[in-house]
Amino acid sequence: MAGISFLGGLITFYPDGHNYGITSYHGNLIRCITGPKPKPYETVTIKPLGEEWEVIADFDILLSRYKFYRFSISLFPASSDDDKCPDKWPDGKNHYYFAEVKGYRWPGQTWMSFVKNSGLICDNPRDDCDKTYMRKVWFDIYCKKFDYLFYVSHLYYGSHATVWRSKTGEFPGYFPIYQKDICTSELQ
Repeated sequence: MAGISFLGGLITFYPDGHNYGITSYHGNLIRCITGPKPKPYETVTIKPLGEEWEVIADFDILLSRYKFYRFSISLFPASSDDDKCPDKWPDGKNHYYFAEVKGYRWPGQTWMSFVKNSGLICDNPRDDCDKTYMRKVWFDIYCKKFDYLFYVSHLYYGSHATVWRSKTGEFPGYFPIYQKDICTSELQ
């Protein structure tokens, strides 16, 4: 039942699908919306058929200085989306990737540094962490302007990186792991 009510100077429209009831509020009987009755739980697949992430690199990192991690664009299939950055790959399309870097600071160093290639903003943003442990997780587009996917510095034993690509080139509609960046002195 659809309805319009005038309450306290505000007009409220209730679209079809709401259930109405009567309740007591400070001794007064009032009409209230009890909300729509939800349908029984249905399983919904969030992964579109034929589109998924695939690990293309999984490696440990140990370096006292810095290192650029470069990957051939041929490892990342082209999507149907046009590249919006000024510098474009020859096909003019986006190439999606997802990555995770977990790092422990090199003893004696005061910080760890991380820079990613971001085709979403056509730039290479930098993050520094002055704590013991750092975790960076992100989804992005491989931008032609920079000749690396990411670079890191001052990472010690136990540091690790994983890179995924979209198998079909299209964004699969989900992320392969939970996205949460961490910079902490707590051991992980």
